[in-house]
Amino acid sequence: EVLQRALDTQGESLKQGMQNLIDDLAKGRIATTRETEFEVGKNLAITPGAVVFRNELIELIQYAPATATVYKRPLLMVPPCINKFYIMDLTPASSLVKFAVDQGHTVFMISWRNPTPEMRAWDLDTYVGSIEDAIDATLEITRSADCNIMGVCAGGMSGTHCFKREAIRRTRYGAPPCHAIDGWRLSTFRERDSPQFRRIVTRINGAGSHGGRRDPYLGSHVQRV
Repeated sequence: EVLQRALDTQGESLKQGMQNLIDDLAKGRIATTRETEFEVGKNLAITPGAVVFRNELIELIQYAPATATVYKRPLLMVPPCINKFYIMDLTPASSLVKFAVDQGHTVFMISWRNPTPEMRAWDLDTYVGSIEDAIDATLEITRSADCNIMGVCAGGMSGTHCFKREAIRRTRYGAPPCHAIDGWRLSTFRERDSPQFRRIVTRINGAGSHGGRRDPYLGSHVQRV
């Protein structure tokens, strides 16, 4: 297929591919999209909504209704702690948030704070506690006795610690690494003696946080999830 593409374009596809490689080497990471084509608030994350609650770790977004009537029970979305909320609110044609709102759901979304060295002492309990806060705020704002939750990737994994609450009616998961660790490359993080694990721990201990772009190995694990 690659060779046929090269023949069809008279070598232009190979030239463009080499240019992409040069650009990626200059940036120090592998780009999977044309980064200049997307902008938050312009063609990403444009479903109408507003921040209705915040604490030191999260902001909680409530999206505006798009139907004359809405379901009584709200839907709280928990995105990955290692990613941005707008992976669930991409362009209008590929936005899970917009789809849910258009079906009559009252949607709330957690937006995680970017970690800083000052947050080095925070742990899983800190993140789970913020999900609990988001649940409480969602119920208080809607005056509902319970809510539905959808957790994606690490957001689903973190959320399992509080999804047993009676206030949670139903839960849905999107690619949570909860039950297939041994079959995924994330299993490396359980191998405490591996060079990759020791390198990551050393960086976190030194810097207080660890950005995915700093370690291509870590980034590849995250992308697989």
